[in-house]
Amino acid sequence: MEDVYVAGIQMTNIPGEAILFDTYYLAKDPVLLTGEKADPLAIQPEPLNEGTPQFRRFYVRDVVCKGAETGILIRGLPEMNIQDIYIENSVIESNRGLVCIEGQRITLKNVQLLTKQTPVLYVQNSQHITFDKMGYKPSSDLLLKVSGERSKDVELLHTDTSKAKKVREGK
Repeated sequence: MEDVYVAGIQMTNIPGEAILFDTYYLAKDPVLLTGEKADPLAIQPEPLNEGTPQFRRFYVRDVVCKGAETGILIRGLPEMNIQDIYIENSVIESNRGLVCIEGQRITLKNVQLLTKQTPVLYVQNSQHITFDKMGYKPSSDLLLKVSGERSKDVELLHTDTSKAKKVREGK
């Protein structure tokens, strides 16, 4: 899947993810359910073949969601990251904000993630991630958590971080 444009979507009471990019199809879900406690699942790369899914170049703008379990889930594979996702000018109210695992060149610009849980932004084993002009609920415990040995170049730009109790954890 590539070169997809989405604009002007309004959603209410979504039971799962408001915006979902997922190429991880194994039985054990590496994303914890609400209330579950565990270390992140180690996902080993597999050899590339004709069945390896590839998601890239998605452009999403002007999305409004009033209620979802997770606002944005981006979950690729270590051998084939989800690439080039651009989300802008959107407002999402959800229990969890963004979860980005195995992504590359992901940009959120002028996006409000109004979440009940923290961290608002969770990045694992992803590279070249940019959060620009982000909005979030005042007094959020943690704005951004970065984990995984493959994570690098995760930026939080032009965002008022003074409303968060803690801005960043991890790399």
